[in-house]
Formats: sequence, structure tokens, C-alpha cells
Amino acid sequence: MKTVRRLAILFGVLGLLGGLMTAAAQSRDGYDRHVVVVNNSAYTIRELYAANVDVKQWEEDVLHEGVLLPGHRVRVDIDDGTGHCFYDLKAVFQDGSETIHWGMNVCKAETWTLTN
Repeated sequence: MKTVRRLAILFGVLGLLGGLMTAAAQSRDGYDRHVVVVNNSAYTIRELYAANVDVKQWEEDVLHEGVLLPGHRVRVDIDDGTGHCFYDLKAVFQDGSETIHWGMNVCKAETWTLTN
């Protein structure tokens, strides 16, 4: 009975891993969907959002609990697994003001530089 249970658990884990590998492979089309965000402004960026152009709302803050200080940069993973190349990017500054880059081709563009 223990052997059957162990085999059932093993097959369950293998099935889960296979599903995860398939999902990862579907978004691997040779494009690196990472963008370096450069804060060349005088203001701290407190939130940074990305959403593919077919989504009508912003995804989660890719800075999470962090901020992007003036003069600093961060490399963020934009890939949401959908295979999209075009994304809208939004930066929210410490004072609540924001700027949006509409329709950035993250399959080709590598950097978004923010200035005053």
C-alpha cells in the first residue's frame, strides 16, 4: 500500500513539473522580454507597472515593495506568458505624478529611460 501511495505522489509531482515546463516553453520564442528602466529624472519612482496592450488593466507593481531612486536603473521581467511583444509601461513617481509609455515593443526595445 505504501508503494502505491508513493508512486501516486511521484506521478502527481511529475505531472505538475511537466505542466510547468510546458507553460514555460510556450513563452520561450527567442525574445527576451526584460526591460531596463533607467531613472534619469530628479524624482524617485515608487511604482512601476506593465501590461500587454490587449489587457485593459495594469498588472502588479513590478518594483513590489521597492523604489527606483534618481540615477539608478532596474532590469524587470515583462514576460506575462502570453507571447505578446507590445506592452504599456507606467511609472508612478513619489509625488503621485505618472508617465506612461504606450505600446513599447519589449521584444526589440531593451531600455526605457525616464527624464524630467
